[in-house]
This record gives sequence, structure tokens and C-alpha cells, in this order.
Amino acid sequence: MFNLLSFNALKNDFLDLENVNRILVISLHKIGDVLFSTPAIRALKERFPQAELSVWVKSRGREVLENNPYVDEILVFDNISVARGFEDINHFNLTGRLKFLSEIRKQKFDVVVDLVGTWGTNLYSFLSGTPLRFGFDQHGFGFLLTKITSPVEGRHLRQNYLDVVRTMGINSSHEDLVMELSLSEKEFAEKFMIDHSLNNNDFLVGIHPGAGWDTKKWLPAHFAQLADLLVKETDAQIVFFGNKDEAELVRVILRQMKSKPKVMCGKLSLREMAAVIDQCHLFLGNDTGPTYIAEALKIPVGIFFGSTNPAYSAPLGTECVIIRKRVKCSPVDLHQYCFDEPGIPCRVGTHECMNSILAVDAFQSIKSILPAGVVTKK
Repeated sequence: MFNLLSFNALKNDFLDLENVNRILVISLHKIGDVLFSTPAIRALKERFPQAELSVWVKSRGREVLENNPYVDEILVFDNISVARGFEDINHFNLTGRLKFLSEIRKQKFDVVVDLVGTWGTNLYSFLSGTPLRFGFDQHGFGFLLTKITSPVEGRHLRQNYLDVVRTMGINSSHEDLVMELSLSEKEFAEKFMIDHSLNNNDFLVGIHPGAGWDTKKWLPAHFAQLADLLVKETDAQIVFFGNKDEAELVRVILRQMKSKPKVMCGKLSLREMAAVIDQCHLFLGNDTGPTYIAEALKIPVGIFFGSTNPAYSAPLGTECVIIRKRVKCSPVDLHQYCFDEPGIPCRVGTHECMNSILAVDAFQSIKSILPAGVVTKK
């Protein structure tokens, strides 16, 4: 009876501006994926400008959406796994889950857009009491949704997210990632520049050498060589970014460098890091969140790909170069990961996809996106 009512509501053009007052978007993955969801969030808000739009994220995604002009409310709840075998939660908190479910039921959402599609998020969508539920079906629980969207293999993740809202009759040409800085955050960045004796005439290069798993990471020695090469050839000022867990990785890089960069590992919140990245003229990183923050802020990006397929996540909305060496085990065509699994150690044992990218090759690649006025020395 519940699904029949939902079907009839959909058939009778329930999705009118005057009828949709509350929307819930579910986006529980890591920083990059939450950013990839922002074009879909924008499309929803532009279609239903009077509706209150809430986004459910994990704690790691909250700061990504702060100050987003298309988001009215950020809901945070962590006790749910979104990647079986790769991101298992430490404990099952039934009391917490029931409390969170009660909270979202009280909000009486008109539409849920599930951009995760696990059995858990499909179940929350259904139990929320929301009459219209759109999204993915990753684990066979799509029967709990009103309408299922099947992700297209080999298609960029942001486009797959936009496909979910397209099933609602919403079309949008906006693919740009959305991350808006507040005035206080911009002022923080200006103070950062002063405190570190930097000015707008300096060629400022941000580097983030970390990633979600080891096979995504370019070698520390190569990052050290590239940073020194940029200093030598362009007089660049280098800033290394990372969280506190990546501090040792950056220390390994620093021990192999001749020049002395600024190091911000563990010293900045995500929003503060974004504000400083916004001051950069170039950003270099792996297939991971800070690189996509740079894209969202329209900073030219050089991005290293190894165990993941750039077809799914490469920056689209800014000047970008993909730095990659294809080897026999590189993911190609419709495969998102090498060996079709995320997070596993290199099965070949050589990490050739990243080891074979030399610093001089990376430097040649990024020459095409150097800002006007930056001259490389002969």
C-alpha cells in the first residue's frame, strides 16, 4: 500500500514547486564524493527554491557543505557503514540508529535522494516515512525506493549523482563542484599569507601527498623532487597540506628536499585548509579530497592517478592535467579500480603505475597550466 501510494503520487506529478517543501539528500562517502554530490544538490535547490534542503553526511563531510548556498541544514550521523569490508564501523549502536531515524521521521521529508544506495541507506529512506524516494541500489534493497537509478559504469561520479535527480525530471547543465568560503575564512587566509611572509606576487603551489589508501599515493621521493624542481625553475613557494595522520608522510618528503617549504599538516581545519588553498596558483595531489577542494575553488590542478580510473573522478571544472602512466594492470574502460577493488595493496607488488611517473615528467605535464607570468628558467 505504501509503495502504491508513492507510485500514484509520482504519476500525478507530485513534484510541483508548491508540493515539495522538505528534501533529504544522503551523501555519506568521503570528502571528494561529497563534493561530487554538490552539482546534484544545486540542481535540486534550483528546481525547488522554496523547499528546505537537508543533507545527511558523516562527520568527515560536514565541513565540505558548510556555507553552501544550496544547503539549508546539515545532518551528521556516523554509525552506518557505506563500504562493506573497507569501511566497517567499530560498533553497532542500535539506540543511536533508532534515535536518528526518529529525528528524520519528525522532519516529514517529501523527497529523499539517496546518493549512496547501500542496504542501510535504502532502509533509512523507506523507514523515514518519506513518500518519494530516489536513488541507487547497490545491495539489492532498491525495492524500498520509489524509483531506482542505475549508475553507468565508466561515467563520472558527479554525472551519476546528477542522473538520480534527472529521474525526477530535473535537468541541469551545471557540473562545477560547489564549495563557498565565508568572509571570515577569506580573512583567515589573508592573515596566513602575512604571517608566513607570502604575498599575491608569489607563485604559491599547494601540495597534498596523502590519499585514502597507499596505492593512490605518488612516491614521497618524487614529490620531494617535483617540489624542488618547481622552486628551482619557477621560484615557487611550496605549501604542504595534510591532516595530523599524514604528518609523518610529509616529514619523509621534507628529509629528501633541498628547499624549505611551508608545512601545514595537522595545523588547519578542513575549512582553513580550503581557505589557504584558495590563495594558491597551482595545486598538486593524488585522487583524494583536497585535490577536489582545489577544483571546487577553481585552482589549476595537477592530479596523479594510479590504482583508480580518472574517468570516474578527474577534475572537470578547472584547468587540470591528469598525470598518469598506464601499465598492464591499470584500471581502464568501465573499471573504477585496479583488480576492481578499492583499498587493496598492489597485487603485482611493484606499484609500477605510480613508481614510473618521474618528477621531470610531472613537471613537463603541469607546464601547460602554469599561470600567466610564471616563467620557467632555461
